[in-house]
Amino acid sequence: MAEDAGLAVLLKDDDKNKSTYKNLHAFPLLDQTCKPDLILRGTHEVLARDLHEAYLEGLDSEKVMDEGDPARDSWENLPEDIKEKNRLPADRIGVILEEHGYRIAPLTDWKAADLVFSEKEGSDEVEAMARMEHELWCQEMLADDWRFGSVKSKKEETNPDLVPWKKLPLDEQGKNKKFIRDLPRLLTRTGFQIERAESRFSARSSENP
Repeated sequence: MAEDAGLAVLLKDDDKNKSTYKNLHAFPLLDQTCKPDLILRGTHEVLARDLHEAYLEGLDSEKVMDEGDPARDSWENLPEDIKEKNRLPADRIGVILEEHGYRIAPLTDWKAADLVFSEKEGSDEVEAMARMEHELWCQEMLADDWRFGSVKSKKEETNPDLVPWKKLPLDEQGKNKKFIRDLPRLLTRTGFQIERAESRFSARSSENP
């Protein structure tokens, strides 16, 4: 949609429309992209905002809400330090995809959300990318003076997940894998798609033998 008006109003997440339009979202292109911070920061700012929206949706589905937590507010109302924490995983997405032969491109394929990464033995892309996501996250946390601790504590800056991938509990590994599996759908929601890094070059080569 061009703006957050007109038809988009019918898709607002309220009690009246929640069940009818649960999985349908309007993206007000001009309202969301014609902003100085998005123009200056680029693609990853859009991804960071959508990662935060996905986080809020997860809280709703689990019915876990804490109105006193500033991280559970809308993107526009988030403090800058919390926005920056959302930008870190957005930055990692591009690094992880590039390392495994993919890249982010403008959305041109309406089936891009259906992309499925391999999980075959010997070529498990989901496992490899999930492991890299965890390792990069650990590096960022350690650089920010967090350390391993049996209890997750923001005050003490401890986290039980600051361990090597093989020692990470299976349920936490599963969360990382789900994040990787959801990337194609997540990026299409923000107007981007994942494609093989060589696909565009190959197409040009076939046009110009």
